Amino acid sequence: MIISHKHNFIFLHIHRTGGTSIARSLLPYLGEKDEVYGYTHDHEILSDNNRSKNLKGGSGQRHEQGRLPWKHSTAVWAKRHVGTRRWNQYFKFSFVRNPYDIYLSLYFWWMKSKGKWDPSPEGYIEQYREIKKMSFDQYINSNYSWEYNLLDFLCVDKKQNQTTDPLGNLDIKTDLDFIGKYDSLRLDFSYLCGKIGLPNLTLSRENESRPLDKRPHVSSILKTEKARGRIRKKHDLELDFFEYNMDYNEYATMWEKYMM
Repeated sequence: MIISHKHNFIFLHIHRTGGTSIARSLLPYLGEKDEVYGYTHDHEILSDNNRSKNLKGGSGQRHEQGRLPWKHSTAVWAKRHVGTRRWNQYFKFSFVRNPYDIYLSLYFWWMKSKGKWDPSPEGYIEQYREIKKMSFDQYINSNYSWEYNLLDFLCVDKKQNQTTDPLGNLDIKTDLDFIGKYDSLRLDFSYLCGKIGLPNLTLSRENESRPLDKRPHVSSILKTEKARGRIRKKHDLELDFFEYNMDYNEYATMWEKYMM
């Protein structure tokens, strides 16, 4: 997460959505008083220390989301941190990705990283030892799979923001001013740079869990109806709203140009 008081914006970083590439492109343009959680060694330490303190109950609950901001703070906690006035005044943005592929990317990240970060978060090595024994379907059905959904990062009050338009189509009124998509990352990021008053910055590939030309389509590795059903049940609103499904292929030829 980045909170820029110099440029009056808040960037919410959803797991596995190209956020590191975006953040590192923005870093050279930030001010001395801007808040950065993650992306450089020192800022990763700050983010991880805050996350660890939240897990120990310092925020009033034993969960990584809490009073202290960190790299993947959700909309609820980001707003509590900056306050209602700044939340309403600042330009808030994030980028989303097909939930099916978020799970796929996280699974391969576990296998590649073996639970090691720099600095290494508490308990991740032990989690990896369990996850490495699992197939992708088993991972989806386990307690180690992604515990969030996209709306956690896009809406302060999810129930309040779920409505339908006159034709009965789902309409989610998010609390963000711009939501880019991973499959049009470069194009949407160019638009974003204009909105926050920065030049058209270049994106680089960061934290890739596997080479682009070796990325399987999720349908080839997600085998059981139980696993598919768990994702659909958990992410039904956002799959509908963003028009994502398991057949969607974000690795199509057209997609690659957006990350060059």
